[in-house]
Amino acid sequence: MTQFVRANKIVKRIKYHLKEPFISQAVITSNRAPQDSSFLELPLEIKLNIWKRLPTVADRLSLALTCKENAEMFEDIKDVRLRDGISFLLPKPQRTTRVHRLQVLVRLQTWVPDDWRLCYRCGQYINLSDPVNAGPWGGDTNIVSNGLATDRAMREGPRCALCIAADHVEMTRHKNTYKKYVKLANSVRLH
Repeated sequence: MTQFVRANKIVKRIKYHLKEPFISQAVITSNRAPQDSSFLELPLEIKLNIWKRLPTVADRLSLALTCKENAEMFEDIKDVRLRDGISFLLPKPQRTTRVHRLQVLVRLQTWVPDDWRLCYRCGQYINLSDPVNAGPWGGDTNIVSNGLATDRAMREGPRCALCIAADHVEMTRHKNTYKKYVKLANSVRLH
């Protein structure tokens, strides 16, 4: 079973697709702790102006993750269009890239437990205590020591054992191993 789970995770790394960032309704509607932030007491116009001035989706998502009210506001206003019906209230990127995702994940590192580590290639935190994720990591940790979140960091930064395995599978395109993984990848549906 562990081998199947591991192979499935490798396939997901080969077929990697990103969607627009969102915060789950389950998170927004779950129990709320009382907040005593002066930001939440600001008038709506000022809060909207602050949201508009945040330069990237990563910045807005970081603010949204500070509390449930901000998460709800992020979800409510990210798809609001201006009167022209074309432009959005908040600037939207043409597409969400892995770098956008990495920018958010790098900012969350101080909140993540010690037994989880950020993989810069697949853009997710990996549970080091899970045997499925076992194996040596690759990449250069010095390049990301100051929180770098760029294409270069994704190419050369720390990579989990599953991403290294996916890289090896992709390098064998001409062999039967690659054909086996492609067949498996085509049979797996990502939700």
